[in-house]
Amino acid sequence: FEITRFVEEHKIVKHIELVDTTGATYSFDEKVSALELEDFRILFENQGMTLMDTFGDYDLQPFEVENSNRLIMIFKKGKG
Repeated sequence: FEITRFVEEHKIVKHIELVDTTGATYSFDEKVSALELEDFRILFENQGMTLMDTFGDYDLQPFEVENSNRLIMIFKKGKG
């Protein structure tokens, strides 16, 4: 596998190339929307959910936009 990642038009693009055991080459792109914390908060709030907490990793360290390798969000149904 050879994987290249980049951002294009508010999308995270992952270009993947691989060569199988016969030597055949395959290539495809995976694209996902690049949403930010506020985007998720608004989307969930519109569905009656309230953001309770956020974490930046599976060890439940605080979420930091620049440093966290993931965004874990805890929502509650209803207000507050």
